[in-house]
Amino acid sequence: MFKKIIDYLNLRQAGGLELFFALLMVLSAYSFMGIPMQVILWVGLFAMLFFKRRRISFPAFRSLLVLATFVLIHDFLYLFIANGNLNAFIMQILYFGCMLMAVNVFNIEKLKGSLNLVAIISMVGLFYQWKIIAAGGDVRPIQIPLLEMSQNRLETFSIRPSSFFMEPAAYVAFMYIPLAFSLIERKFVWTAVIILSEFLTTSTTGLLTSFIMLIVYVFTQKVSFKMRLLTILMGVGIAFTLIYFEAFQTGVNKLENIDVETNMRLTQGPYVVSTMRLEEMIFGAPYHNAYEYCLDGRAPNVVFYKEEVYMSTTWMLILKYGFIGLFLYLMFYYKIARNNRETLPLVVCLFTVMFSSSYGMGMTFIYTSIPLLMIMNKQLQL
Repeated sequence: MFKKIIDYLNLRQAGGLELFFALLMVLSAYSFMGIPMQVILWVGLFAMLFFKRRRISFPAFRSLLVLATFVLIHDFLYLFIANGNLNAFIMQILYFGCMLMAVNVFNIEKLKGSLNLVAIISMVGLFYQWKIIAAGGDVRPIQIPLLEMSQNRLETFSIRPSSFFMEPAAYVAFMYIPLAFSLIERKFVWTAVIILSEFLTTSTTGLLTSFIMLIVYVFTQKVSFKMRLLTILMGVGIAFTLIYFEAFQTGVNKLENIDVETNMRLTQGPYVVSTMRLEEMIFGAPYHNAYEYCLDGRAPNVVFYKEEVYMSTTWMLILKYGFIGLFLYLMFYYKIARNNRETLPLVVCLFTVMFSSSYGMGMTFIYTSIPLLMIMNKQLQL
């Protein structure tokens, strides 16, 4: 039985650069001796990929090159125009560099096994935290030995489990790819396990994206009537679980109580963008981020959270890169979905969260785009 599970989840193939990459989303939030692991790990991945890189060319890759070129030139110019952040610019080079090289270096089977292995470990941490919560306790992200967590996280306790991730939304973001692969390979038992684990985090994003991916899968993929019916029944079963099991009620209640007109996630971005000048809407505002833009008095009615102004990805891209940047960003996803319909559930999911989550052009974008490009490049063998 145990061997069957290992084979079912491709765990025998886990390892190498693919496992290193799979761990990035977990470890990048920590520090080692005061140095952010995000810097150490991405520099390491970039160096290892550099010596194994090979040429690659296909439609979505060209759209990625155009997007990367625009973003890097834009950010370089804004280092001088807007007193940009040099460290952030260097990280953007590392992100795009890894993205451009990894597509033809990574092995898709090793990547699936590595992601599933990290997913299982993360689920164990999540269930451990849920046991503490069920007993009446509070939890915080599980601290990994020898690595340092930010003081803010060390002092923050809640009743929302997130395993080794800094917040529930980060756990859900990691699960996008294992979930997408499970649907492509029609491993519906693993699909259900992933979705239920997302619900345990009580993340609204987890609730929405899981159903979106299931619905898009059912109506866009070439599956038999039996498989389509099975998928629908699984969705009904998950909905039943949400309604009648107390463990999931926090997430459901959170979703039901969203006020679309006043919720900061949905309204703050459009407000900030509405204060931009016409030329800024085209090329981006001359500010490093939304916080600096609003601090300068350009959008006085925003809600500050410490040194941040929350804006979802769509509005963040318009503020920083203008409608040109947003167009190139969307064209990248369009090229992928157009050339490989297997990517549609994940692409639609990522498009949807552009209006609710603040991922931007950072680590989550790179993490989700590399597998998408690999599927697009027809390396996935069903």
